[in-house]
Parts: sequence; structure tokens; C-alpha cells
Amino acid sequence: MISFFYCDNLFSQTVSVLDSIKAAQEIYDPGEISNQIFLQTDDEAFGDQLQFLTDEFERIASHPLAIGTASRSDLLAIPTLTDLDISAILKSRSSGTPLTKEITGRLGTFMKTSEAAAKQHVFIRTRVVLDPEAYKESVYQSGHYQGSPLKTTSRLIAKSDDILFSMTEAKNPGEPLYFDHLTGCVATNHLFAITDDIAISQCVLGDYSLSYGSGLLFSNGSSQLPAKDIHSAVEPHSLGIAPYISSSSSRYFQGAASTVTAGMFSAGGFFSDRKIDATLDSSTKNILTLPTTIYHRTTAEIAGKNQAESTVAGGHFAFTPFDDVAHLEIGATGYSLNYDRPVIDTLANGFHGQKHSMISAEIRAGLSAISINGEYARMISDAGKADAFAASLVAQPLKFWELSMNYHYLPSNFISPFGSTFGINSATSQNEKALYLGSKFEVLSNKLSLYGAANISESKSMTNGNEKYSDIRAGAKFRMSSIPLRLSAEIRSYGKGPVFSVSNDSLSKNTFRFDVESNVTETMSISFRAEIQRNFSTADSIIKIGYLYGAKLAYVPLADISFSSEISFFSTDSYSSRFYANETDLTGSAPYTALYKSGFRYHLQCSYDPFPSLTISCSLSQTRYATSPGSALGSKTSVGIQCDVAF
Repeated sequence: MISFFYCDNLFSQTVSVLDSIKAAQEIYDPGEISNQIFLQTDDEAFGDQLQFLTDEFERIASHPLAIGTASRSDLLAIPTLTDLDISAILKSRSSGTPLTKEITGRLGTFMKTSEAAAKQHVFIRTRVVLDPEAYKESVYQSGHYQGSPLKTTSRLIAKSDDILFSMTEAKNPGEPLYFDHLTGCVATNHLFAITDDIAISQCVLGDYSLSYGSGLLFSNGSSQLPAKDIHSAVEPHSLGIAPYISSSSSRYFQGAASTVTAGMFSAGGFFSDRKIDATLDSSTKNILTLPTTIYHRTTAEIAGKNQAESTVAGGHFAFTPFDDVAHLEIGATGYSLNYDRPVIDTLANGFHGQKHSMISAEIRAGLSAISINGEYARMISDAGKADAFAASLVAQPLKFWELSMNYHYLPSNFISPFGSTFGINSATSQNEKALYLGSKFEVLSNKLSLYGAANISESKSMTNGNEKYSDIRAGAKFRMSSIPLRLSAEIRSYGKGPVFSVSNDSLSKNTFRFDVESNVTETMSISFRAEIQRNFSTADSIIKIGYLYGAKLAYVPLADISFSSEISFFSTDSYSSRFYANETDLTGSAPYTALYKSGFRYHLQCSYDPFPSLTISCSLSQTRYATSPGSALGSKTSVGIQCDVAF
């Protein structure tokens, strides 16, 4: 299966497209998205998180690591690796033993393949996507959306050995202004020595993101993404201070941030002062809502643009006595958030007041066969006081057996505006008590593995009291040695109440998924996907069956041309029982397409490299579906073009 988050090495043209696709395993897959993701997060907000992580992959890949010299902290930046993977890499380097195919695949395009990666210092990407049929929609014909359905993204990254400069422009469909979303930053890439013992390890001026601990205070949001690997999202991937280059409106800060290290100690500070969108009370001018997504398409959305101001100031301290195969880091984070006017209430998390402060203590520790992460956080706010806790463990008790565990307690009155942590219902680090257990067995070395996971949670409901949720997964993966063929199968049950129960609500569903993947030749890869689900139809009050079948092809006919295509046939009861496509789109773009009702979808994508420094790509997608049996087919079309220049 071609990786959803596959991204080229931005500054190297030395590896063929298909080789890179084969190396970049499919860790995050939109086809894994289930309805539980949206219990507190709507489609648009989650789409922003997907695009944010895609852009993070792009930023990290712009400075590929040399595996022979990469430190543990360098490897922690690769979001596809667990702490056990990192320990295995460090042990392999010291002992000279080869890495497993699974770890090599997870390294993907983040590792330096040749010194050519250091020779190109400027990267420019421009992307334009349009639905030609969108003008027929009522929101455009009536003028409700005041701009064109054109979606644009442009990015400039300039880097040297020590400095990175980035600027990103984005316009969403329906927005009238092409430079409505504009971000940029200047950041250091390497240590700057102040004295023999003190150095600046991180520094960003402009727009940046923060992630520490288990994400209770600051998170990059990757823990909420649908991961095919049962361990990869359990552990937090906390990068500290990072340049912000995303085209999404996901959490970011605007100002300055820096970290200073002195031996085993590090201390950092950050300050942000930025305008934010808000809906104001017409009489008092107090803030009524703080939107979770930032769109400026309608009169109301445009009127709410930059209507409030938020100021954030804080710091982080860490003590790291050792940082190699065995590692230990103990840290603490704190910040104060102030709004320029009182907040009455928000739909996002119920905050009210004007001042909000948080502190936390975190630990990250491990040996070669076990890693532990934990964070305790306290909120001291105009909205009250509350405490939260999150902890995770990933271990390998035996060579053929891996297990993972996560527990978190997030009270309903614990409010963390910039946090999210692993869980079913914890995108806002709020209102969930949950336990997760996952296990993976390698029955035949590099051939057959079995896995299973159970996520049990409880959340408070305004109307129904405490509600319990369960997400159960079990599957197998088989790799043939005689022919290049990989098979995987999984059963999954998500729902309220008893496991495998699908009654009385539109969220619960049971699914079975089967995947076949093969690298037919050095230049061709094919895959097949079949998925069947059982869900309860609230309209008909009966259990119904939905299905999706799809095939995908990736082909490199010539050294400078790559091609991919996909077609899927689907049938569901309603939008609540939707599937998600997992097609490969324009490099750096996060395709995010819900498939529902009955119909089919096809996708074509082609890239051409006429020169080593120039890549031109185009894509065409169309979904054809009937809203009811016998009705005429409707359609949604997307046409995209992208130009990449590196020199």
C-alpha cells in the first residue's frame, strides 16, 4: 500500500520514487479513521490535524538525518519510530548488526541517502486544487461563500547548515483572500555554542509549535491520528520547540522561543502574542466562542477574523542524566494564557474567564527493552482548578513479543487549549478516563505477525451521565518470501456499551478489513483493499451492512516519471457509516475524502521531473454516488496541480 504520508526527500533526487514509496511504510492511514475520532472533533478540525502532520513530515524530511551520527533526540523527531525502535537503532550502530526491515521502512525518507541532500538549499512548492463542479453548490451560487472554490498553498523553505527560513501561504475553498493564511519563521538547525559548556539548541522567531511530555499542556496532535501500527501513537512524540510551516490552522504560536542546554540540563522559554478569530457579543464585546477551525468564507466567519488577542508566556526545564540506548529525562513545563477580553463560553471546551495557567511534570525513561512516559498536569484558571494524568509504556519482554499500555485520567473540568493526548475521546485533553492495551507477536520471523489492542474509555455526557466506549482490534500480517506479496487482515469493533454490539446509535460499528500489497517489479507496486462493516441505521432502526473494495497502482515507467491510480467501490447506509479513501495524492498534501451512500471513486496522479531541480505533478479525483437506490448519480471532482523547485 502506498504511504498516505509519503513525502519525497525535499532536497535530494537520488532515490527513485518507487524505492522511496517502498521504504516509507504506511504508518498513518486515513482509511483507519473511525467515527470515534469525531466525538469531540469535527471533520474540518481533524482534516487540519492530518495536514499539520503531513507538513511536519515535510519539514523533518527537509533535513534528513545521517543514521551513523543521529542522536536519540534527533531520532525522536521521526514520528514513525517508537522509543524501542530508537534503542534498536543505537544498539545496531554500536554492534554493527543490521536493522530489521520494519524499522528500516519506518525510517523512510527521513534518513540521508547521499551527500546530495546537503547541496540544495532552497525549496519552493506551489499547489492549486479545484472542484470544477463546486460552482453549482448552493453556498457558492447564493454568495454564502464569498470566494472561489479554488484552494491554494505556496511554501518557501530556504536552509543552510545552521538556519532555516520558511514562509507559507494558504487559501481554503470559499475564501476570498489568497493571502488570508500567512505564516513564516526563522529557526536554527544546529547547536550554537555560547561557551564551552552552554549552547543554544533550539531557537525560532516567528511562528512555531510546542510539544512536551504526553501532550497534556502542548501537543503536536499526532497521538490522535489513526495509526495502523498499534504502538506508534501510544508514545508521545514531543519535539519541544519546532518551526511552524503548516498550511493548516492547527495550533501554533507567534513570537519567539528558545532552548539553552548546559550539559545534562536544558531550559527554554517561549512568548506568543497573536490575533485570534472569535465571535463577540454584540453588546458587551465579550468572546462568545473560539472556533476550533479557522475559515474565512462567510460573512460571519470574516467578521470574526482577528477579533481577539491571546498572549502566552512560559517555559520548560529538563534534566537528562543519560541519553543513549538507556535514557532518562525529567522535565517540567508551565505557562500563562491571557485573552484581551473575557470569554463567556466556547463550544470547544467550556472555558470561561480571561486568564488560564497550567503547570506539569513529565518523565521519559527507558532501557533497550522497555520505555516509560508520563505526565501530571494541573490547571489553575478563571474556569477553576483541575488535575490530569497520562502515562504510557512500550516493552519487548521477549524477542518475538511487544506490548504497549496507556492510561490517562482527564476530568471534564480539566481544560487544556493546546493539548491532546492518546485516546478515543481525548482530542482536547478533556473528559476521558481510559485504559489501552496492545500486543504484537512475531510468529515467524519477518513473515507472520499477530496483533491485538483494546481501548476502553469513559466520558461524561451532559444528557446521559457517564458513557462507556470500547475500541477492539485484532489482526495478522503475513509476508511471503517466495514472491513479493504482503497480506494483512483485521477485525475491529467500536461502540458504546458491550463489545461487538451495534444497536441504538450511529457511532457503533464492526468492521473487517483485508489488504493485499505487492511490489510486482522494481518499478511497479499494486495493492487491494476490501472492507465490510455492520452498523445500526437510526433512520430504519435495523442493522445494515456497508462495504468498500478498492485497488491501487504505483508505476514508474521512466526514471523521471511516476504514476499512481486508485479506484474504489463503496456502499454505506449514511454519512455516519462512512469509509475513508486512502489514496496517494500530490506530495505533501493530505487527501481526506469521506465515502458514503453508494457509488465509486477514482483517483489519478502523475509526477514529471524534467530537470533534477524541477518536479511538476497533477492529480484528478472524482466521486460518483447515489443518495438513494435508483436516484441519479451525483459527483464531486477535484483537480490539482503542483510545482516543486529546488536548487
